[in-house]
Amino acid sequence: MNRPLPGVALLTLTALCWPLALNIFLPAMPAIAESLAVPYTSVQTAFSLSLLTLGIGQVVYGPLLDRYGRRPNLLGGLVLYIVGSGMAMLATGIDMLVAGRALQAFGACATMVAPRAMLRDILKGNAARALSRMAMVLSTITALAPTIGGLALTYFSWRSTFGISLLLGLVLFAWCWFRAGETLPDSERRTVTMAILAQEYKKLLVNPRYLSYVAIMTFTSTSFYSFLAMSPRLFIADLGVSPTNFGLCTIGMAGGILLGNTLATRQVMRRGVDGMIGFVLPLSTAGLLVMLALSPWPGVFTILIPMFVYSTAHGAIFPPAYAGSLEVDPRVVGAAAAFSGFVNFVVVGILTLTLAQWHDGTGFPLAVLCLCGNLIVWSSFLLARRLRRVPDRMAA
Repeated sequence: MNRPLPGVALLTLTALCWPLALNIFLPAMPAIAESLAVPYTSVQTAFSLSLLTLGIGQVVYGPLLDRYGRRPNLLGGLVLYIVGSGMAMLATGIDMLVAGRALQAFGACATMVAPRAMLRDILKGNAARALSRMAMVLSTITALAPTIGGLALTYFSWRSTFGISLLLGLVLFAWCWFRAGETLPDSERRTVTMAILAQEYKKLLVNPRYLSYVAIMTFTSTSFYSFLAMSPRLFIADLGVSPTNFGLCTIGMAGGILLGNTLATRQVMRRGVDGMIGFVLPLSTAGLLVMLALSPWPGVFTILIPMFVYSTAHGAIFPPAYAGSLEVDPRVVGAAAAFSGFVNFVVVGILTLTLAQWHDGTGFPLAVLCLCGNLIVWSSFLLARRLRRVPDRMAA
């Protein structure tokens, strides 16, 4: 059966699975801990493990997409997403919930990487605009997902947050089955062996400029995801914010990222990659220093306002840093993208687990951890800028 090539709308909707799955259950985390009679840190493990799984999944799916095609990996990922969502929804204990979240995240990872690859297959060199629009939609659902989760928790129970993900997965699987044909011709498929992967990753691991940009991306992201991981406990459990209003708080954070993305889009061509990062990096430091100064007086706005400033900086720093990581060696662009995503999510997952053990009801632990990450970002940026000024012998 010859199925039609998938449209941009279908691929964009399919890519929504991973930000929805990651963020929709955030308002329900305190309720889940109470319902399952476990410490909050146990529920936070489910969030952090999702980040770790998203990172690992990117290096797994990359070679599979090139070897077996886009369609089977996308459909297989949706099946895992559906099963994982169902497990989490029906969980009777924390172990089942954590396992379901991990399976859900691994399946969602396919919906992260496959639609982008399919867009590039279909549109060839004209995919940049479609990918930019997809990124904007993903940023929007990232902002709205906690609000949707808060409304579901208000009118139903925490299980409904996973039920929404389950329903979305079922609809998209049926839609993709009938309307998403294969976009990678058999003639363009290639077998990526472990030896080839090892050779490609070796080129990246000995390239200090590439590693510098990966560090900038990773430790810029730690603050945002650490905020997402800690905010349900901080706002809902400690400060008494309702789940619905908590969702509105996260919209402000995502709004900062959108503002930063817009700033980067308009300024990066004029300032260049390093110029754009250097222009915005002081803003991120200022936001974190304000948060640290206000941490003895925890409140909704004393945390949200400096985090909005930081989120704006994050939105402006991440895109040029990502572009910088891909331009260091054009021969291994695919491996560079996969490895940076792997490092980003794995490190963030580990740090959010660490932060969960250091909660004191204020924004102090979050501010300290983020400032430490910010120092690494500054060091990595200065190294990347210095290396750009000299011949990059490592890429030869």
